[in-house]
Amino acid sequence: MTAVVQSETRRSLLYRVLIYDGIFAVFSGALFLAGYKIIASLFELDQPAALMVVGLMVITYGAALLIFTRRGGDIRAVAISAIVLNTLWVAVSYLGLLLGWWDVNSTGRWAIALIAEAILIFAILEIVGLYKISRRISIPSQPVEGM
Repeated sequence: MTAVVQSETRRSLLYRVLIYDGIFAVFSGALFLAGYKIIASLFELDQPAALMVVGLMVITYGAALLIFTRRGGDIRAVAISAIVLNTLWVAVSYLGLLLGWWDVNSTGRWAIALIAEAILIFAILEIVGLYKISRRISIPSQPVEGM
């Protein structure tokens, strides 16, 4: 029974979106780490070390997401955590842009906004996937009359 549930979970939209979210995060974090000087120069950022910190945080998030998703535990708890963290990232990104928290040029502001939009798409897809998997689990099958 558990193998069947895990097999269904691995084919679900939620599972696939969580995996892609983790891969995107690890790749993005690695990009920040590897190219922090170039990115800081492109965005006219005075503190390139900030990109290293962001890169390490994003890699940690992505790796944890991949590990916990593939572990085969409660995928709903993993999804809720990812949704909360992704939503927080998007909110902080847009608040930072609106309030001028980051001293970057227009290229940097566009990059922050586009990354936030990509993360928002992951959060939306995770919500949809969570809804679908929760609905499938919570709807009992109807007994057939006369049996």
